[in-house]
This record gives sequence, structure tokens and C-alpha cells, in this order.
Amino acid sequence: MNELEVELNCFQRVREYADIEPEEHLSEDHAKSLVVPASWPTSGRVEFHNVTARYQEDGPDVLRNVSFVANPGERIGLVGRTGSGKSTLGLSLLRFVNIASGQITIDGVDITKILLNRLRTSVTLIPQEPVLFSGDVHSNLDPFGESSETELASALAACTSIHVPDSSDQADHAHPAKTARPLALDTPVAANGENFSQGQRQVLSLARAMCRRSKVVLLDEATASVDHETDMHMQRVLREMFPDCTIIAIAHRLRTIMDYDRVLVMADGEIIENDTPANLVKKEGIFWDMLRNTGEYDELVQMIETKPSTS
Repeated sequence: MNELEVELNCFQRVREYADIEPEEHLSEDHAKSLVVPASWPTSGRVEFHNVTARYQEDGPDVLRNVSFVANPGERIGLVGRTGSGKSTLGLSLLRFVNIASGQITIDGVDITKILLNRLRTSVTLIPQEPVLFSGDVHSNLDPFGESSETELASALAACTSIHVPDSSDQADHAHPAKTARPLALDTPVAANGENFSQGQRQVLSLARAMCRRSKVVLLDEATASVDHETDMHMQRVLREMFPDCTIIAIAHRLRTIMDYDRVLVMADGEIIENDTPANLVKKEGIFWDMLRNTGEYDELVQMIETKPSTS
């Protein structure tokens, strides 16, 4: 009986999806009114104005009166306990949740007033579980043929730590480094990237983000499944290769965002602290308490004090 119920749930979801009206059915005049210039966004200024959001129109509020500004080129970390609303805030930037009240703008444009496809192709998302498609590295970095070979090679070169096991010895999982070789644009990629480690898939996802040249980059716990060394490498690439991009990082590890420009601490769908990491430590509030509970307090504070220069 339980199995039958699960199967019927699948049919119910398909029916609900089938009833959703696609944006392509908008009237021609309405569609034209949602068009933004091809150059948008040009600076990457993200603003939340008293945003209240919920997953369903008649559901409970999951974001409550959220307001903050991410200035162009600023790196902002989002932290908080499980269920605090940090992932929901990120999803709201891509309109995966219903904005009940308030406004989210990018370079002054209300994101609810533009075509959904245009929005989601303008904001680059690097998720916790990267998606790779069967083919080769070239097709995964540039699936729509929008970048030159030089740009692709440059992005790949920036991720020099990526390696893939040789096909002749892929079964040697115990010692992959002994059979690793650098990636090339013609390196084969199996379905779901199964011939790559989790860290390799994630760094390749970062290289793909570089090729898109978005002004706004959203990281949704992108380094949660990689080791500290890969995490540090990815943060270095973000500093050096995305200097003019606004980066909003939903952090799994506090060390990931210790050298960021600002940190937003969330709880119960609200922003309760918003300041630089150094100032939040001095205030000895919730962020400071989170640092103490990591068991790495001295090391993390040292990371703040020795923040790398972005110049």
C-alpha cells in the first residue's frame, strides 16, 4: 500500500507541473515589457528590499523582511544553522520561491519584471552537487558554444589542480594520484561526471562559471563536499579570476568565508547580523559564538587578520 501511494505521488507531481503555464505563453506585448538590455547586468549590484518569501502562495513565510545590499564586486557569505533560511535566500535570487512582498533588484531591475530564462542565465549558480554531462570537457564548459577556445583554455588553466584518472587504470581508486593527468578540452566526461572525483567535478563547475562571465555568482554550499585543500584552491580562483563579480556564498564551513568582505548571519528567515568578519568577532555575538563552537577559533580569527589582498 505504501509503495502504491509513493507511485501515485509521482503522477500527482507530473500533473501539477503540467498545469504550470510556461512563460512562452505570455502575450507578445507582455513579453516585450520584460526584456532587459543584452548587457544587463553590468555591475552586479544586488539589493533585497524588505523581502518576505514563501515556497507556496498559501504557505508559511520562510524569509521575513530581509534587507541588504551587495555592492558590485563584493563577496558576501551567508551563514546560519540548518533551517535558518540561507539557502532560501539564495533560491529567491533565482525566483525558485514566491516573493510575497518586498523587492529584489539586480542593477536596479526588479527580478520579477524580467523573463525567468533571462534571469537564470545572468546569475551563475555553483551548486553543492555539480552537474556534468556526457561528452568532453569542452562541451561541459561551454554547452551553448558561446566562448572561444582561448577563453575555455584560460578558464581550464586557472583550475590547474583538476586531474582525472587515466582510462587504463580508473579502477585504482586507492591511489588516484599515481595515475592522474591534467585535463584538456578534449578529455572525455562520462555521464554525471562519474570518471571524476567529487572535488574534480566541483572545480570543473567553477571553470564553467568562469566561462559564463556573469556579474553575479551564487555559491550554494559549493565546497561542502570537497576537502580543505580544494576549498582553498576554489576560494583563491574566486578571488583572482572573479575580481569584478558580486559573489554570494552560502557557506557550509565558516573557514570558507573568513576572508569575505561581509558576513550575513541568518536565523528563522531573518538577517540578525550583517558586518565584516572582523567586526562580528569584536561584537561577540552569534557569529562569534559559531566560531568558538568550531574548535578552530584561533585559526579562523588568524585567517581574518591575514586576509589576502584582492588588488
